[in-house]
Amino acid sequence: MALANHTPVISLVDHWVNYQDRFTRNDLYVLPDAIVVTDDYAYNQAQQVLAERPIWQIDNLYLAQSAQQIMRLSEGYVSRSNILYLAEPVRVEWDKSHAHICAEYQGLALMLYHLSNTLSVDKSQQYTIRIRPHPSEDPHFYNRFIALAKTQHPHLVVKLDDSPNIQVSIARANRVYGLESFAMVLAMSSGKDVYSTLPPWAHTARLPHPQLQHLAQMYPNFNC
Repeated sequence: MALANHTPVISLVDHWVNYQDRFTRNDLYVLPDAIVVTDDYAYNQAQQVLAERPIWQIDNLYLAQSAQQIMRLSEGYVSRSNILYLAEPVRVEWDKSHAHICAEYQGLALMLYHLSNTLSVDKSQQYTIRIRPHPSEDPHFYNRFIALAKTQHPHLVVKLDDSPNIQVSIARANRVYGLESFAMVLAMSSGKDVYSTLPPWAHTARLPHPQLQHLAQMYPNFNC
């Protein structure tokens, strides 16, 4: 409508996937007058698929300021036993052979498998896992997983995250897990160890950041 009224349109692309799909609705593909991205990865991707429009790269001030805030807050959380899981809804079925377990729980199961391997040397220490649901999710969706985890892993405290904002959630964590959400980029930008829990039968995490660690590559034979 704006283009039809000769009103300039500029779109900010804030991720690294589905660039053309973002400008398609009801089979109608409409591009803005210009496209804004905030890093080299996005710029190169946009140049490949959206080159018919001007592409501008600007600094991501939100990311930079949030990273600084997280690093400053982290100084007050010295515990090495806090783990954060950044949840997000999965709207595409990865593999029908694993359909008996919802996809969100598959990622959580892979996180627990990784923790059982890397933390096995000190099960006397109690570790806290905080699950932070995506804003579009019902937090109660994870109640069943929390109950199962408490039964199967008594040395772990598993609960929903109660932090007032995402910066505090990340700051209090030693390790951060998730599928491929932007919040994981916040964690990487602030120097946290970040792991993608997309299982081996799912697609590879599409976050292009080289510091992201992929559990599917570490455990190609994992099953749940």
